[in-house]
Formats: sequence, C-alpha cells, structure tokens
Amino acid sequence: MTAINSPCVNVCRMQGNLCAGCHRTLDEIANWSQMSDAEKQRVLVAAAQRANSGGVVGQKIATLRT
Repeated sequence: MTAINSPCVNVCRMQGNLCAGCHRTLDEIANWSQMSDAEKQRVLVAAAQRANSGGVVGQKIATLRT
C-alpha cells in the first residue's frame, strides 16, 4: 500500500482556523502522523473542498451572505 503524503505545501500561515497553504485545521495538521489512511483521505477531501470553496476568504464571504 502506498503511503498518503502530507498535503503541506510549505506555505504555513494560519488564516482563521485554516492553513492558507494546505487548507487544513491546526488539529488536522497536528494529528496527521497519527491518522489512519482512511482518516488522512477524509482530511484530503475536506481540504480540497475548502480550497475549492475559496478557502478562508470564501468561508467568510459565505458567512456574511447568510
């Protein structure tokens, strides 16, 4: 089985509770090495969804619109 690599892109800057580079939360980043492959896959999917929704900026705009 192939290991699931960290999505870190070395742009480690927190905006709100998400990293601007990889779109993970602090908990997801801190716990990555202890996660199972299934958990890592769920984090990757969630991070991709956050990135595609505009990340932190998109979330703030969506909050303002509601």
